[in-house]
Amino acid sequence: MFFFSGLNKKKEQYEAELESLGSIRDMHLKESEASGKISGLEKKIQYAEIEKVQSNKKADSLLLLWYNQACNSYFILLFVVLFLFFLVLECLMCLLYVY
Repeated sequence: MFFFSGLNKKKEQYEAELESLGSIRDMHLKESEASGKISGLEKKIQYAEIEKVQSNKKADSLLLLWYNQACNSYFILLFVVLFLFFLVLECLMCLLYVY
């Protein structure tokens, strides 16, 4: 009798465990949903990587543009300074020549 009650308890335990797992159809449905979510996340990651590359290219081009403009500004400033230097030098030479 004790042997049969032990088996009945095991049987009930296994049945409860089987019910908690759900049907095979439910498991396939959950697996399909999870697979869809994973696929969607993988696509989001791919789009994010593409956007990152494009952002880096834009940042590089903006930095290069800024650098070129800065260099042009420095060359203009250098030209103006040299022009003023030679103008002052010419004025000094004229003053020395007059006296």
